[in-house]
Amino acid sequence: MGVGALAVHTSRIWPSLHLVLQLLFSYERWLLLVPVALAAGVLALFARGAARETAVLYLVTAVLCVVGFTWILWSDPGLVLSTANSATPIPRAVGSLVLLSTLLSPILIEPLLRRPPLE
Repeated sequence: MGVGALAVHTSRIWPSLHLVLQLLFSYERWLLLVPVALAAGVLALFARGAARETAVLYLVTAVLCVVGFTWILWSDPGLVLSTANSATPIPRAVGSLVLLSTLLSPILIEPLLRRPPLE
């Protein structure tokens, strides 16, 4: 599919992004795993050393995944814009980002809870 063909489907951009974000921040599916990881990632940006590097890695990966999943839904008009697992592969793809968030949350939170050394 060429770029010209994508211009025909511009009406799918916002609904595609909305679907990806709806799935990513669905309380019924994931509780608060993703918002906690994102908050910890943003706060860890102000830390030093490895904590900042991990936060940058996580946040850049999360943004690229959201953009990529939106692109997939936008570029393929055959995919239904639905949250049903059987209608589109996006709920399962978003699950991979939730798994990454779940695994990195403790790594991102730990430096935030560490006390600075007494001088």
